[in-house]
Amino acid sequence: MRAWVSATCLGVAVAAFAWLLPPTAQAADNEAALSQAQAALAARHAQQRAACAQRFFVNDCLHRADASWRAADAALRARRIVLERARRAELARQERERVAERLAERAAPQPRVPGQPQSAPTPRPRAPRVLQPPPVHDASAARAAYELKLRDYAARRASAAQRPRDAAPLPLP
Repeated sequence: MRAWVSATCLGVAVAAFAWLLPPTAQAADNEAALSQAQAALAARHAQQRAACAQRFFVNDCLHRADASWRAADAALRARRIVLERARRAELARQERERVAERLAERAAPQPRVPGQPQSAPTPRPRAPRVLQPPPVHDASAARAAYELKLRDYAARRASAAQRPRDAAPLPLP
């Protein structure tokens, strides 16, 4: 039990302070070594679980094997996080350098070759936009259109009422 607690505490401590570790130059070698360590850990865990199946107190043995695997895996995950942060930081640094170079290229004036026109003419200033006044609402025309719609509706309704209903009503269920 004490070994499990100390291994768990070690894994948590490594995970908590993993960002303090400096990035290494051999990131690819470290990644490969980390993958090998995780594969070895998985194999060792499988062996421990198989050995637990031969014991009388299987559940207790399995819990101990799982606890030791979780503690070791936490330490490996912390190392992987450090490597991933270092890789991302390097990619971000490269991107910043690339952007800075492009900005410097754009900011530097291009030498003008005699006899050739300038590559980009200066834009002409635009005339100010004239705002149109809002349209005037004609209430009498709108009222006339509404009344016409009402008359058409009343006429359709009256013609529908005069038509004979040929269809029989639907039967009730």
